[in-house]
Amino acid sequence: MAYLRGLFFTLFMIVVTLVMGIIFLPALVRPSWTWAIAKLWARTLLAGLHGICGIGDRISGKDRLIAPAIVAANHQSMWETLRLTLLLPRPVFVLKKELRSIPIFGQWTASLGFIFIDRAAGANALRQMLADAVTAIEKGASHIVIFPEGTRAAPGEDVPFQPGVAALARQLDLPVIPMVHNSGHYWLTPGPRKEPGHIHLSILPLLSAELKRAELQRRLKTTISTEKERLFAMTKSPPSSEAAPRAQRRFLIIPLIVAGLLLGGYSFLWFRGAEMMKRELASFVATQQAMGREITYDDLSIRGFPLSLRAQVDRFSWRAPEAWRWSGDRLHTIAMPWELDRLILAPRGLQTIEYRGVKAQVTPGTLRLGIAAHAFSAEARDLSAALPEGTLKVEQVSTNAQTTEDHRTVLVVTAAGLRFTDPTGASAILNGLNIAAEITPSGGVMLDLGEMAIAGTADKGGVTYLRLEGEVTSLDPATASGRLTLTYRDPRALIDTLRRFDLAPDETLNQAEVALNTFRAGQTQASVPLRLEEGVVFLDILDGLPLLRLPPNR
Repeated sequence: MAYLRGLFFTLFMIVVTLVMGIIFLPALVRPSWTWAIAKLWARTLLAGLHGICGIGDRISGKDRLIAPAIVAANHQSMWETLRLTLLLPRPVFVLKKELRSIPIFGQWTASLGFIFIDRAAGANALRQMLADAVTAIEKGASHIVIFPEGTRAAPGEDVPFQPGVAALARQLDLPVIPMVHNSGHYWLTPGPRKEPGHIHLSILPLLSAELKRAELQRRLKTTISTEKERLFAMTKSPPSSEAAPRAQRRFLIIPLIVAGLLLGGYSFLWFRGAEMMKRELASFVATQQAMGREITYDDLSIRGFPLSLRAQVDRFSWRAPEAWRWSGDRLHTIAMPWELDRLILAPRGLQTIEYRGVKAQVTPGTLRLGIAAHAFSAEARDLSAALPEGTLKVEQVSTNAQTTEDHRTVLVVTAAGLRFTDPTGASAILNGLNIAAEITPSGGVMLDLGEMAIAGTADKGGVTYLRLEGEVTSLDPATASGRLTLTYRDPRALIDTLRRFDLAPDETLNQAEVALNTFRAGQTQASVPLRLEEGVVFLDILDGLPLLRLPPNR
């Protein structure tokens, strides 16, 4: 029976942690809400432990609790984490770093400010723990809870003490509250077995931070070891199931009802969200088709229960009358059940993007697209695209677009590590790119390309710094018109860049170099006006000089 009760409680603990951790994720935005949910979680699990397994607790020495302080407790099970979360106002636990990677539990404990240490890092781990503890106290933690044994120890097992407690006391100048319990007699590890009975928690006299480190360490070990032996003598043999207070069985219904309500409520929320996602996707397809855009796909499925909502579309294609087309093997649409107005699109496999016959084969290493009510965001890492003129590789690029209340659309693009290689093997490297664009009411685009650093390969050499800003009336290079301002450092570097990548005839570049040197002589940085008319860029010095012609779309 002890094994079955323990197994049932383990399932109960997993369900409660999973459901509460997901449903109350919005509470992470405020520390007071986070602590309230954490204490509700601990109270629910202790009630389940009481009702399912017949395990209660008795605490002595509560009058010795002061704050702020350091709590040094022996470690035998998970019970002490639950009980101290309820007993202390805002405890911050020192835990091993592996616990942070546990889904949901890791996010919540990190939000609560818990301290994670790498036990293999030695002195570096101690220094990091001390710094994190100072930060935690400054942010309002009532107690720093540390297990001086450094690991779980079975009842009667003697484990060496780690030096962290004494170092914490000296660093924070806070007293140490020793605590000892015998939870290991009832919460048995390894395995799910739980024996009924009462866990005893003793809160022992404080140890002053003014003690020398070695003396503090010695007294702490003596105090905890002596009390452990006393409690061990009290409970050498775990009490049988007959000794469990049968009156506690009536509490079994409480955690069952709580777990059922939480699981049922979350399941309803998820399946309702799945239906809403299907309707929203169908509405989106209908709207796109009404606008003359064509969307096709082979299959749509909703998955991801219980952690997320994930719509998977296979072999999709999106074609717009403006000559854009996007197709791919698979596309995931991901959302949280409580936040359906914010979607994440995650393409999988090879993607094909086509504009007026020009195709780009894109292989996204990591590509995430976020769609909200009036905003769009995209982030890509290790992205590569095969273009007709060469290959483009991007280490990182992010895009954010937002529609303002006065119906203006603002676009911001940042990128790093762009490398374009043409068929001959020559490469251009763009170290940094920042673009701010605003779509004007007339349909044009206000551009501001932040300062760029363009470097060629070793055989072509050189680095060019330039910035381009102004307004363009059309995104079609063949018909684009507008006025731009080019800011550059060193006119020769600018001309060399245009010549290096064959962007203009040599004769035109020679004339442009003469003009720039004549009117901008001796300046390390200067700005020149450009005029764009039907795809031709004019250097607007004197009567204007044709600089280059943008290639028309095919």
